[in-house]
Amino acid sequence: MRISAKALSVLALALLLLAAPLGTAFAQDDTTATLIGSVMYIFCCLVVLIVDIALAIWTKKDADKRGANGTLWAVLVFFFGLVALVIYLLTRPKQ
Repeated sequence: MRISAKALSVLALALLLLAAPLGTAFAQDDTTATLIGSVMYIFCCLVVLIVDIALAIWTKKDADKRGANGTLWAVLVFFFGLVALVIYLLTRPKQ
């Protein structure tokens, strides 16, 4: 099963928006709850990082296939996320 770039970007955005509230929701006075909240926050950050790396790899492959500078676009997508991905999708050369 292949996941589209749009689905990955929506997932990354949703996880990014949920990571901070989920991590701090458990952060009360209890140390166990603080630990659980911290672990959830780290897990969500790792998922976002993995999705970001996957989007950068997909962007590089797609840009190389279309004759664009794949390394540049991959770096931009990795550091600037959805903004760079949307710009790439709007400006990428036709096949």
